[in-house]
Amino acid sequence: MDTPTTAPSVAVSLMEKRYQLDRTLGKGGMGEVFVAFDRLERSWVALKRVHIPNEDKDDYSSAVRASLLLSLAQEFRLLGTLRHPNVISVIDYGFDSQQQPYYTMELLNNAVHILKAASGQSLPVKIGFVMQLARALIYLHRRGILHRDLKPANILVSQNQVKLLDFGLALGQGQKHTETVGTVAYMAPELIRGKPASERSDLYAVGVIMYEMFAGRHPFDRSSINKLIEQIVNATPDFTLLRAPDAVVQIIAALLSKDPSQRPADAVALLQELGGAIRQPVRVDTLGTRESFLRAAAFVGRDAEISKLKNALTQTVETKNGAGWLIAGESGVGKSRLLEELRQVVHHLARVRRARVVHAQHDAR
Repeated sequence: MDTPTTAPSVAVSLMEKRYQLDRTLGKGGMGEVFVAFDRLERSWVALKRVHIPNEDKDDYSSAVRASLLLSLAQEFRLLGTLRHPNVISVIDYGFDSQQQPYYTMELLNNAVHILKAASGQSLPVKIGFVMQLARALIYLHRRGILHRDLKPANILVSQNQVKLLDFGLALGQGQKHTETVGTVAYMAPELIRGKPASERSDLYAVGVIMYEMFAGRHPFDRSSINKLIEQIVNATPDFTLLRAPDAVVQIIAALLSKDPSQRPADAVALLQELGGAIRQPVRVDTLGTRESFLRAAAFVGRDAEISKLKNALTQTVETKNGAGWLIAGESGVGKSRLLEELRQVVHHLARVRRARVVHAQHDAR
């Protein structure tokens, strides 16, 4: 999909007086994704608008609605903290005039799902896509985040760069496994048996995707949900259908093992095995991924400052009395990082209290 070069002349729909919806990118049971023009930043973005059922009109309970809202809030909270070359970047979020939530993301040029991008490509290109996916998982898993819904539709490729998206089912560090969730066709056998998600259940999904990439079909019979579930739990895929070297077949077979302990130990091990399969030296941390860990590292040691500033912001919004704060310190003590952390607090508070946030920079020259 080509990014438009000029702003649309007529708004199909205007959200928050800022986002001008141009056309639909995709539609599903829970919402839609649009190409939108950000009139404030004068840039094109992808806008995901999620339909949260109205308990009065749609015969949904308040508990169901609350659960869906929580899922979206979880997705934004996670995406808003992630900074990695192979993970989609979130820009803004809010609610439209019907109080339906939305958020905006970077718009990917000519993006297609990973299987379509890999179709007809050479072995190194295909493996390269999976290696990028493995790097994204290394980043997530090191931060204690399980994706839990890896599938081709959630892995896009734009200009040969893999982008992982859709974190509505992701589970962060410290959160409890309360239910089995995901897309059945990509769920590991232990999840179907009711076991908790793990890094290795994410890796199982990578195995299913790789099987599809090299066989041109799913490893199991998807003609009925019962047959699919039975085969995921009990059947062995036909690995003779894979059009790939033995080393790649062995990796896929290990990823699809019914026993999680027989799969690669983690995404780092998978990355190294993939590099070995195409005789390519692998650096676990590239310059881009090292920078991503620094930008998204946990913010520690400034709880008191953040709490004081957050309380001041809340009081300002509630009393409508302005205030000014000066953050000063020597170079390198963390002023910019403190402001970045505060920016996330400000945006959340603004969305809840329906306040407007203005950013500005001062040229000291």
